[in-house]
Amino acid sequence: QHRDMVGRNKILSMFCPQVYGLYLVKLAVAVTLAGGVERVDHSGTRVRGEPHLLLVGDPGTGKSQLLKYGSKISPRSVLTTGIGSTSAGLTVAASREGGQWHLE
Repeated sequence: QHRDMVGRNKILSMFCPQVYGLYLVKLAVAVTLAGGVERVDHSGTRVRGEPHLLLVGDPGTGKSQLLKYGSKISPRSVLTTGIGSTSAGLTVAASREGGQWHLE
């Protein structure tokens, strides 16, 4: 089991290498980028397989660097910061084009 953790940490150290450590945060970003599987439960409700990530923390801990790195890896990612939102919050509209959903 210890070897599994060493291997996982080795992979995560290559993820956004300019940020040292923070393996748990890097793991969260990596799992979010990997995505999930859409499924339909027994009542017929569709459960979305695409996760969202809200990363909150102290200033200067590499949050923006990690998210920028992740947004470069995933072509469908949307990155916003405090500059991209207002004091009233962040507003996103979902629109459908050609059977695909997009965020605006």
